[in-house]
Amino acid sequence: EEDLEEAQDEDVEVKAGSVFFWLEERYEDAREAYEAQGISDQFPWDEDDFRWALGHVWSRCCRFDLGSQGGERRLLVPVFDLANHAAEPNAVYDYNATSSCGPAICLYATRDILEGEAVTICYGEHPNLHFLLYYGFAV
Repeated sequence: EEDLEEAQDEDVEVKAGSVFFWLEERYEDAREAYEAQGISDQFPWDEDDFRWALGHVWSRCCRFDLGSQGGERRLLVPVFDLANHAAEPNAVYDYNATSSCGPAICLYATRDILEGEAVTICYGEHPNLHFLLYYGFAV
C-alpha cells in the first residue's frame, strides 16, 4: 500500500521524466557521434532500442573508486553484475589495483554462502525511487 502511494507521487513522475529526457539526450549524442565518423550507413538503432539497451547497461553497472587509476567510474563488470541487492549482503566488493592478475574488481564473501544461494551485495543506501529508476526494482 505504501509502495503504491510512493509510486503515484508527483516526484516519481518528475524524476522518471528527467531520466527519460536524459536518455533521449544520450541517444542524440550517440547518433551524432556515429554520424561524425563518416559512416555511410544510417544510425542502426531507434530511440526505443537505444533506451532499452542503455537502461539494461545502467541497471547492471556499479560505481567504483579507481583512485589514481581513473577516479570514480561506473563500470559494467561481467558476472559481478549478477549479484543481487540486499541491505545485509553476504558479499562485499572492492577495486584492487595490485591483484596478482592486474587491476581487478574483487568480490569477497562475508560468510559461507550455501550452494544455490544468491550472492548479494549492497547497491547502496538509496530510497526506493532510486532503485526503481536505475535498477528496475523496489525493496
